Amino acid sequence: MIPIMSSIRKTLIWNSGFLNLADIIRTSIFRRVLDSCIKNPSIMRVASMKILHNFCMHPREIRLITQVLRSRGPCRLLIFGLGNDSTYWRLVNGGGRTVFIEDDPIWLERITRMDPEIEAFLVSYGTRRVEWKRLLRRPDGLQMYLPTAVLDREWDVILVDAPKGARADNPGRMKSIFIASLLRASDSDVFIHDCNREVERVYSERYLGKKDLKRQVIRLRHYCYSEYPDKDEVSEPFTVRVPFEVLTETAR
Repeated sequence: MIPIMSSIRKTLIWNSGFLNLADIIRTSIFRRVLDSCIKNPSIMRVASMKILHNFCMHPREIRLITQVLRSRGPCRLLIFGLGNDSTYWRLVNGGGRTVFIEDDPIWLERITRMDPEIEAFLVSYGTRRVEWKRLLRRPDGLQMYLPTAVLDREWDVILVDAPKGARADNPGRMKSIFIASLLRASDSDVFIHDCNREVERVYSERYLGKKDLKRQVIRLRHYCYSEYPDKDEVSEPFTVRVPFEVLTETAR
């Protein structure tokens, strides 16, 4: 049953003419918007980019990550999750190395077809979000197979925005947050998205440390272990939080 549903999803959604046309528009006509945000990530420009390119993050969350990457300069950037924003992050980190980890083969195929320069690896988490409390007490159950290209180095900046974690039967982000805590460099910046949700909040506090939480902007937490000189002012205040939200069917 599952392979049949996957085939229907791929045929009716991912391979639809509308999405192919939208991808062509994003990678051509709207490319200038990406370039302008990289040079000057003002809220207005980032908000326009979010709408035109169908990004999921809030403009202030996007701006924060952009400012940190620009302050660092070219670096080793590891991102859990592919999306419409993947090309943007690759371009922001121009001159550095950007690697993506994705568990959805259909999504990986679509994004890498749209941007062949993206370096991405398919992984399997093998968990369900409903298991999060049990796994919190058993970190040995949070280990996972990763390619050598990911394991053989420490990462300067890590963004955790996958896998799906809105529903009880989704994989949840237990493993991705745990792995981020192991792969980060000693002077790194780690971002965890969707921290309005309990799993993301609890696991980030457990494995990334409350004392290293520098700020929370909307749903994005920024854990900072670095002391690098700012080239661009990171203008977000220490914390701008949203109330705890009920998990929804549509959220990733």
